[in-house]
Amino acid sequence: MTRKELLARGRDYFHRFEDSRWMHEAERFLDDEGKIGRVLRYMPGMLRKKAFVPVVKDLILAYLYVSDVVKGQYKDFSRGKLLLLVALLAYVVSPFDFVPDWLPGAGLLDDAALVGYAAHLADKELQRYYRWNRQHRKGDFDVQIPAE
Repeated sequence: MTRKELLARGRDYFHRFEDSRWMHEAERFLDDEGKIGRVLRYMPGMLRKKAFVPVVKDLILAYLYVSDVVKGQYKDFSRGKLLLLVALLAYVVSPFDFVPDWLPGAGLLDDAALVGYAAHLADKELQRYYRWNRQHRKGDFDVQIPAE
């Protein structure tokens, strides 16, 4: 599936997503170091999934953004975009979402579609973060992706 097709599908999923428990729970994830810590620990393992190939850069950027905000390193963030991206990451690492991840062929497509669409919605915020990261870290975007 191409990035453009994922965006179109993501738009459809997003309407369900924004009214779902994921958006409502994002605030709780931020308030609970254990919950947000688990989400961030599971994320690198998701990056090697083939379904995420068209959106892997967006997923990495969203992961680094949330991680840097949670660690207190990136302070100039939009609370609304942060909540969107926290909800997105929690959704991606959960095997029980709109289309259960264990379903062959389709299980991760909803996740990838939402990643593409959420990155589209948070594009300006993520670009601002990207520029900040390049300036303050000299472009270090090292993410360790565990082997299968």
